Amino acid sequence: EDGHGAGYDNVYHQAWYREPGNSGYSVDDPAFQKHLKSCVDSFSGEPVDCLLVPGSTYIQYFECDENDVECDLYEPCPDVDSQSLDCQDPNSIKAAGISKEECLERKKWCRKYTIETAQPLPNDPNRTGLGYIPDNNLCLNEWKEPTQTPGQALAVDG
Repeated sequence: EDGHGAGYDNVYHQAWYREPGNSGYSVDDPAFQKHLKSCVDSFSGEPVDCLLVPGSTYIQYFECDENDVECDLYEPCPDVDSQSLDCQDPNSIKAAGISKEECLERKKWCRKYTIETAQPLPNDPNRTGLGYIPDNNLCLNEWKEPTQTPGQALAVDG
């Protein structure tokens, strides 16, 4: 999982999308300015910065130093097969009663991450200095294309 997500809800005629990347970035990082400036106030529709408030949680994916050859970005996913199957051990494969190919198909790998809590800045207890990458909800027209044109978006009740 690289942080990217997309989906479509056939009942409510809405779609959603999330850009890839980590939340919890420094608001001073120029690489994330497009994300920082992509939120809107839910009442006024005015642009607002996408800021994490103190105490909010976010996912932080592991990163490897380019010189660290021992660093692993992935680990077995939490499902039973991924946790229990050792596809490199012939005895494990034999005990499971499957072929090595089936073992490799059933074992899944997930990106390593931690769940972090945004801490307040030392000089401002109401701010963290961290931004987040928002989910985007999109209205769809009758051809299931995103639209903001009044009269073209389908009503959520059909």
